[in-house]
Amino acid sequence: MFKASIIESESYFRKRRVVMLISIALQIVVVTVFSFSNLGILPRMMFLLLMFFILYFDIRLRRKLASLVGNRRLILELGEIRIEDKQQNVLNALNPDNVDKIIVHTNFKIYQSSFKDIWSELKGNVNVNLIEYHGTESVHSIYFDMDSYYMIRQLEKILKYWTTQGINVEQFPAQTIKI
Repeated sequence: MFKASIIESESYFRKRRVVMLISIALQIVVVTVFSFSNLGILPRMMFLLLMFFILYFDIRLRRKLASLVGNRRLILELGEIRIEDKQQNVLNALNPDNVDKIIVHTNFKIYQSSFKDIWSELKGNVNVNLIEYHGTESVHSIYFDMDSYYMIRQLEKILKYWTTQGINVEQFPAQTIKI
């Protein structure tokens, strides 16, 4: 079974970038305050005030960010594609045999796990995981975020199983969006 948090809006990626920038600014302020021992009390108090100001906005933005991910979960099993809410109520369920094709855009990795990924995101280029399933009447696209290497392996196994069962599964690298 594969489980991943659904990203509710593309604005999540812009907000995540801003959170990263705020975190870097906060670290710069903290290093500045504690590395210069010859600063007087007034400059230190101003840096501390700035640090708390940045921290306040960081916490507010992280709460907004949390509201854009994790409210629903994408669950892939061998015989089912399912979307559940936080209380595990099934919002949508579909048998993979009943779709025309399934398209998965992923690099099978956890983003922001390397300096290269972080730097790319700071520059405004974000790799996103996306699954699309094409039914006879509609196309559903879902952005998702994988949170462990175990889930990455589970996704690989399920996609391989579906392919061996004759389900039309197409795999592509993760999409890169500019934010």
